[in-house]
Amino acid sequence: MSTRPINPDYRYRVEVCFLPDQYALYAQEMDIVVVIDILRATSAMVTAFAHGVERIIPVSTVEEARQFIGRSGYIVAAERDGAVVEGFEYGNSPLAFRGPEVAGKTLVMTTTNGTRTINLAQNAKQLVIGSFLNLTALSDWLVKQDANVLLLCAGWKGKFNLEDSTFAGAVMDRLLESGKFGLEEDSSIAAQYLFMAARENFTSILKAAPPPPRGAIANAPGREVLLDGGHHHGDPCAAGRRVGAPVPSRPGAMRSVRSVGVGRRVAPWLLAAALVLGPCATLEQAGSWGSYAHKRINRMACFTLPPAMFPFFKRHIDFISDHAVDPDRRRYADPEEAPRHYIDIDHYAHGGQDAFAVMPAHWTDAVAKFSEDTLKSYGIVPWHIALMEERLTKAFLRGDVDRILRHAADIGHYIADAHVPLHTTENYNGQLTNQHGIHAFWESRIPELSADSYDHLTGRAMYLDDPLDAAWQAVRASHAAVDSVLAIDMEVDAAWDDDKQYVFEDRGRGAMRQYSRDYTAAYEDAMGGMVERRMNASILMVGSYWYTAWVNAGQPDLDHFEQREVSDSLKRVIAAEEEQMRMAKDAIGRDHPE
Repeated sequence: MSTRPINPDYRYRVEVCFLPDQYALYAQEMDIVVVIDILRATSAMVTAFAHGVERIIPVSTVEEARQFIGRSGYIVAAERDGAVVEGFEYGNSPLAFRGPEVAGKTLVMTTTNGTRTINLAQNAKQLVIGSFLNLTALSDWLVKQDANVLLLCAGWKGKFNLEDSTFAGAVMDRLLESGKFGLEEDSSIAAQYLFMAARENFTSILKAAPPPPRGAIANAPGREVLLDGGHHHGDPCAAGRRVGAPVPSRPGAMRSVRSVGVGRRVAPWLLAAALVLGPCATLEQAGSWGSYAHKRINRMACFTLPPAMFPFFKRHIDFISDHAVDPDRRRYADPEEAPRHYIDIDHYAHGGQDAFAVMPAHWTDAVAKFSEDTLKSYGIVPWHIALMEERLTKAFLRGDVDRILRHAADIGHYIADAHVPLHTTENYNGQLTNQHGIHAFWESRIPELSADSYDHLTGRAMYLDDPLDAAWQAVRASHAAVDSVLAIDMEVDAAWDDDKQYVFEDRGRGAMRQYSRDYTAAYEDAMGGMVERRMNASILMVGSYWYTAWVNAGQPDLDHFEQREVSDSLKRVIAAEEEQMRMAKDAIGRDHPE
């Protein structure tokens, strides 16, 4: 048994990644990622598009999918361990998506392996899906793209499986036949051999199916349709023709794009699927202030710095801005991260006490009074800001560019968090007063709609004589606004009907319910510009902490290392954190409202 010969003058690579956990090893080198989950996510998606589904939103968790139940125009599917999740009408069987009721609808889907793998690869330059149902159309399209291709197998719960890997070998065989592609990895050779062994009878793969639940999927009705394209089983979605290749057209839900040709002729039934990230699938959405506001705060803080510091920070302003959200990402991997973002100071006040008088300012005194476990249960943001200032000072002393940039970006995040009123109370999402959702509304939706009109001329960074006290002052000012944030929300909410409060917006990740612009403006007006003031206070305080750390380090000449770039080792650390975040189902610690 021999594999297809490789053209020694090939121009592009095609490689196979057998496991999602190994995706990061290939991600930087490949232009197009093909996600494969034969049993059964990608097979179901191709079938759904062939039967008129308008778009598909792949989400990683059951909780995300559940948000769409009952919405007009949506069908919602959830599968775990091969079975339909309780409370959902659909699972991941392709046979379920062949009826007329799916036409024109948006399909929201979460599966054990496939949708998580799709969201893992969401940052690929181009991301498409593949199954035996669209093998020919997919292969033809890939040959025409003139790009490196990675075939990413979803596997089964993080482990290797036969059907995805064999399909990868089938795609590879066709790309190598074109003469445009070559391979350099042993995994790709192994996929070739799997395909060669099974090519005469794809269904033979299923004879090696393991015990249930995966074996139950492999032996479910219609399994032959999944593996041979339906040519001999009367499947109206695939029999005798090529179901269209999934072709990305813009960032955002999987969308059906009609009349996209992959050969000389364009058939009216030919479908293409453009990958769009599912709602809540990206962690950039999550987190205090929202990623938009965090990045803006760090960016604007650079302009508060004195001339001796500004050129260095200006050179690295994109890194400092882009990585302002890294602490929120670490919540998906580090169990110690979540408490660094808040302090429920009102937990410590009883019977009219002043919580700030009850709580010792210094960490050792607070631990002696309440215990470290208690403090971490209710948040440690002021102490962590002071710790980060010490780390940044040491980085300046050493001239360590990696740590200067990393700590500067991180401390900016924690300082901004301390300036959010809802980060200082146990009622952080209005859950104790029936105001669920106010957290994301206050710190994400309002800045997103209004920040472009804010005046961020905050003045110059100032030296902080006592960084810990400055952190506590920020928390105190934030907590003083909690009652107003909640009371004004109740007043404005009572004056507006629900149909005026909310709109559905296509945010590139599917239609999502959002507070309307008019309602947002009314609430912000009632608060008298509080969000703008807290953002501006954050900006000035971030710059002041950077300046204080630099002064405390002896005011090193930053011109000496202004030209240094971020090291490859730091880039690998950040990439590893992002990988952990994508693979994690949920953040660790207290739920963070989005």
